[in-house]
Amino acid sequence: MNNELVQEAQQQFDTLDRVLKFQSRFDVFPPQRTLQVLDGLQRLGEEIQGTLDPHTRDQLLDSELKRRISAQTTSLDHFFSGRPYTFEEVIISLGIEDDDIARFRPWLEGNRQATIDSIERVFDITEVEEYHLPVPLDLSEIRDEVLGFARREVTNYHNKLGRLLEQKTNAGGFLRDVRAVPSDTDRSYFHPEMKYLALRIPDICYVVKDGTLQINERALIRLYGHEGMGHGLQQVITDAAEIPFFLKRSSDATVASQESVTQFYEKVIFEDLLSSPKTQKDLGIAHKYEGMYQEEKDTRQIEDYGRMLFAYTITVLGDTALGDPQDPRVVQQKIDLINSVALSPQYAPWIVGEYRMKFDHAGNLDSTLVNELKYSSQAVRKSLDVFGANGIEYEGEGRSKIDMVFLTVFWTPIGFVQNSRLAAEGK
Repeated sequence: MNNELVQEAQQQFDTLDRVLKFQSRFDVFPPQRTLQVLDGLQRLGEEIQGTLDPHTRDQLLDSELKRRISAQTTSLDHFFSGRPYTFEEVIISLGIEDDDIARFRPWLEGNRQATIDSIERVFDITEVEEYHLPVPLDLSEIRDEVLGFARREVTNYHNKLGRLLEQKTNAGGFLRDVRAVPSDTDRSYFHPEMKYLALRIPDICYVVKDGTLQINERALIRLYGHEGMGHGLQQVITDAAEIPFFLKRSSDATVASQESVTQFYEKVIFEDLLSSPKTQKDLGIAHKYEGMYQEEKDTRQIEDYGRMLFAYTITVLGDTALGDPQDPRVVQQKIDLINSVALSPQYAPWIVGEYRMKFDHAGNLDSTLVNELKYSSQAVRKSLDVFGANGIEYEGEGRSKIDMVFLTVFWTPIGFVQNSRLAAEGK
């Protein structure tokens, strides 16, 4: 890489960070300074030589920096020009590839019956004799008890799952840099600066009708895989790595690959537990883990179908080739397309009606909605195929290698796969 260009890019991105913080505080951009950043980044993007098929580390890094600059300049240009985002521009900015989009409908067609079977199986095996009531965090006399209960459970799982992962992979040792705590916010999250894993209490705890506090073990394990193994480890391992500045920056251009990583580790954590009867016993779930594991697989099948159906729905809604989104005939065509793969006949009419007014004057679907396709990247699946083709499987030493590749650096989806290919080839 050209170090002078990298240093100049860092200066521009640092200035942009100040601009964004200013905008967050005062709800306005400093226009002259922002335009200076835009001009500077556009010039840098033209100077940096990227390649579609990098064969060396330097080529990969040049291409990745060029993609980051392109994504940022596109965003700034849209803001200052007032131009609406097209569906295609949002997809490009997310790094979602054409084959990721093309797989939505075939996947739905191939998994519809399996999903229906999973729904019936979950109904048959799930205990529904009593309701799971939400924890009453609003009651001060109960709040302290709930917090104490949740803290003990979260700490227990963090310690025992952390030990298991240290045995499984070199990446597991970095969990010692992560602190796990219960939270009463509206979602679970990993705090990148404070390095704590906040698990939302209503997601992991519930109350039965006699007032007894219970832990939802399956939800806690999944969140640990998503937020801890996924977001948490990727953050702390990336922070510790000696890499160019832009590879440590999470952004809109990298979020799709980050979500691909978290979805992967949500599944890995259950496989790790399945292979460790000792950890199951230590957590007190050995007697029911088999059922928990099957419920997780079925529940995931159902959720994957819902996620894929929503993604497909977005592509149908955003397809300008179908015609005027307000034309009743076009609306019906969209309903028919979605209904052909939906599980419920009420889904398509409801969701098409729900988003019928989410179009700009040029007929483009609202970019915020299209942005939800960030959960559709197949970066991890493609990378696992690359490693497998090079004789590296996800077990033993191969797993440690793959984990460290997946969890070091915030890549765009294309860069993620390209980096995996070079790593698999020993470059």
